[in-house]
Amino acid sequence: AAFTKAAERQAFLDLAERQGKPARLLHLHCDPATTLARLDRRLANGRDASDGRRELLSAQAAAFEPLRPGPQLIEIDSSAAVDYNVQQLLCRLLPG
Repeated sequence: AAFTKAAERQAFLDLAERQGKPARLLHLHCDPATTLARLDRRLANGRDASDGRRELLSAQAAAFEPLRPGPQLIEIDSSAAVDYNVQQLLCRLLPG
């Protein structure tokens, strides 16, 4: 889920808490040039997602409400190597 609205994210976290389940918000981000290059590459490879297009990016970014820092938020710079990001994610999720 994209959870572009803060209220959507909070509703998800509240539901998990009521159910006694752990929940995390994973925010993957990268610089705009990387985002555009990836969108262009996906289009060129014939893997164009309906909501992942260059012409929609500005509106989507403007509609995304700021994230509230907290223990449930995990930020990942997706321009870093995949192996590095997996390691960072596992370190945040696994105890010890």
